[in-house]
This record gives sequence, structure tokens and C-alpha cells, in this order.
Amino acid sequence: EVAGGSLAAFVESCKPPVYKTNGGNSLCLFGENNIFRLWVYRLVKMPAFDNFILFCIIVSSLLMAVDVHELKGAEDDVLYVSNVLFTSVFLAEMLLKLVAFGLLFGNLEPDPPYLRDSWNIMDGLIVIISVLSLVLASSDFAILKVFRTFRALRPLRVISRNRGLRMVVITLMQSIGGIGHVAIISFLIFLVFGILGVQLFAGKLYACNDPLVRHRAACVGFYWTTNTYNKPMLAERSWRNKHPQHYDNIKDSLLTLFEISTLELWSSIMYRGIDAVSTEEAPRRDHNKYVGVFFVAFVVVGAFFVINL
Repeated sequence: EVAGGSLAAFVESCKPPVYKTNGGNSLCLFGENNIFRLWVYRLVKMPAFDNFILFCIIVSSLLMAVDVHELKGAEDDVLYVSNVLFTSVFLAEMLLKLVAFGLLFGNLEPDPPYLRDSWNIMDGLIVIISVLSLVLASSDFAILKVFRTFRALRPLRVISRNRGLRMVVITLMQSIGGIGHVAIISFLIFLVFGILGVQLFAGKLYACNDPLVRHRAACVGFYWTTNTYNKPMLAERSWRNKHPQHYDNIKDSLLTLFEISTLELWSSIMYRGIDAVSTEEAPRRDHNKYVGVFFVAFVVVGAFFVINL
């Protein structure tokens, strides 16, 4: 009895797999049990077919990476021919899947129709863009040549052929809602510090372009200075802020805080805030050292906590 069971299992394993399409009429031409459709379905379901397409995607992506304008005529011709070849392969793959799975109508099992699978839609769009970039390559319309730049999307097709990568993308898409909540909390924290920045430093980072004048009321008339050729010249005095980072309004305050959160030369911005005196007097070195608490607190909260959420 054991031997008979083993023999039956062996015979069952030797049977060729039975392929069944998702039903319907593919492209209104090939029925559910059409011999040609079943043959194409078996072909596109073969692991070797999928591995071959993946190999073509990787090679074509590498060739696009070396496609630079300094290439000579022969090298450029090789890249052009390879682009035509791989685009033809990808177009043939799309047509085969349209025959095997159908365009839109059919069951979702065992494989959904082409346009009812988001990964196939992405693949199809990239293939269509690649075909258009070839067809319109010699066109005189500059806007149509933009399609050539969209070939850079071709490496994304690797995602649709790797289950692990697909799971990562799906997880990221599902986490968008949570990311939105984090973004709201981050904006509110930035807004609080931005309002504090306006209250503390609005208009206090200005100074007269004449270094000998410290008060706004005296910053009038003209003064002698030197030009780029180190020759004396007469210039008009003006009360202005020579730094792009300031807190005169909430927009610029938030932009300044964002720059601080990157920790890029944030200490220089802090020192200018410490030097601030008033709206009528130019900054004075280390005027209010306690203001540094504001910047340190924002770096701890904004840079180390919020940005790393």
C-alpha cells in the first residue's frame, strides 16, 4: 500500500502542469481555451521568461547610465541599437501579457487582466513612453523630445518583478496616512518656534551699511567707502539686513528654522540672534547670550527629534 501510494505520487508529479487563463476573450480575439492564448500564457508564466525580462531591464538600465553626450558616433550608434532592441523586447513582453491576461475584462484569478494590475499599468506606461521616445526622436518639436528623459523610469520595472521590493513599496504606500500625521505634528512644532522667532528677532538683525553708524535714525545721507578696486567712493547709507536668514515674517522664519534643522552652519545663525539688540540699533556682539537657549532648544526638538520621526 505504501509503495502504491508512492508510485501514485510520483506519477502525479510527472504530469505536466495544467494552465488555466482568467477567462473572457483576450483582446476580443482569443477565448478562454484558445490554443494560442494558452501557449502564450504558459510562456509568460515560465520563470525563465521572467528572468530574461529582468536581465534585459538591468542591462538596458546600465546602458542608459553610460549614455552621455561626449560619446563618439560609433558608441552612440551601439547605444541607439541596444535601446531599439530592448524597447522591442519590452513591447513584445507587453503584447504577450495582453494576449495571456486580457486587457480589462476577466477574472482576478489566477492572474488579473493587464489594466487591473497596478504593476502592469506601471510597466505598460514605461514601455509606451520608451516607444514614443524612439518614434519621436527625430521630431523637430522640442516638447516631444521630453519623452526621451522618461526612459529613466525603466529601472522601476525591477520592482514589479521582485516580491520583496513590491512589499516595501506597498508598505510605504500604506504608511502615507501615518506620515501625514507626523508631518502635521512637525509643522506645528516648526510653527511654534517660527512665531517665537518673529517675536524675538523681527527687525532686529538690521544694520547700517556704514559700520560707524549704530542707530537707525543716524543711518542717513552719504559716507565714504572703497569700491572693488580699492578706490574711494561716495555711497548712500541704508538700513538693511545683509543676511538671507531672518525672522521678519512667519514665512522667512520657518525657512530659517528649516535651515537650522539641517544643522548646516546653524551656529552662525544663532550667533547673529545673540547679537541682536533692537529694531533701532545695530547688532552688538554677545548682547543677549540667553537667547541661545531658543536655538539650542529648537536644534534638540527640531533637528534631533522632528526630522528623525
